[in-house]
Amino acid sequence: MRDLDYPKAILLNSSVNTSNSEGSIDYWGLFNRYILSKWYVYLLCGSFFTALAYVYYKKQQPVYAITSKLLIRERQTEYGSAEDFLNRSINNSSTSEKPTNEIEILSSFSFMNAVVNDLKLGTRYYWKRQFSELDAYQGFPVVVDTFNLNSIENTSFTIKPVDEHSFVFSQGSFVATYQYGQFFTNQFGKFRFHRNSNAQFIPAASMHIDFIDPMVVARNYQKN
Repeated sequence: MRDLDYPKAILLNSSVNTSNSEGSIDYWGLFNRYILSKWYVYLLCGSFFTALAYVYYKKQQPVYAITSKLLIRERQTEYGSAEDFLNRSINNSSTSEKPTNEIEILSSFSFMNAVVNDLKLGTRYYWKRQFSELDAYQGFPVVVDTFNLNSIENTSFTIKPVDEHSFVFSQGSFVATYQYGQFFTNQFGKFRFHRNSNAQFIPAASMHIDFIDPMVVARNYQKN
């Protein structure tokens, strides 16, 4: 039967219902189709990124904020005559440049290199964890006293205390046992280690020591 055979009222109602059904949006159907039906995908992605964030957190080294104040005191000078005192009072450029000069000295490479050598920061002590490395400055049971490297390569060694008097020195396939306080020479150079009485002694605990060029360490501190 053709559309012309229907009454006009029926045709009008049918056209209105069709337009309403075509213009409405089924939000619940879209939510069920793209969200609820794919719940396992969101669960897997959330678990993966959570594990990734945990590994990243465990690999980060602890960072400590240190603040201090530095007082720059000028040496007392004799001003001499009143005219000389007046000239010094008018010309303040010399006094204003002194703090700037001191700041330049503090941030200079020579000063930073002296700090690195004085604190022996070229020798790095650290523990290896599952995902990270933990530095142990002044908290290592075994400390290198003297060393003379034959080469800048293969400068990372493993130290494992055996007892109160001896330890195992290893690098790759090379493994040897030495006494604390004993000078010993091997293919890597000449060394002497001693026990740190202020640190906790942990038998058979692997520790790692890296020898880094002090010039490189000073450059890194100067940049940071």
